[in-house]
Amino acid sequence: MQAALIIREKEKLRQKKFRRGRFELPSHVATKEIGPFPPYPPHNWVSIQFLLFF
Repeated sequence: MQAALIIREKEKLRQKKFRRGRFELPSHVATKEIGPFPPYPPHNWVSIQFLLFF
């Protein structure tokens, strides 16, 4: 009986360790990777300006 209680307590501590890392960061910090920005100006804008000016 005592061994079962010790095992449960160790499991609870282990679960807390895994959860802790996510909450250490403030809420306004992004954790996902953001893809690269597209080129500016877009290619279709360049072709429209070329047609309008010439």
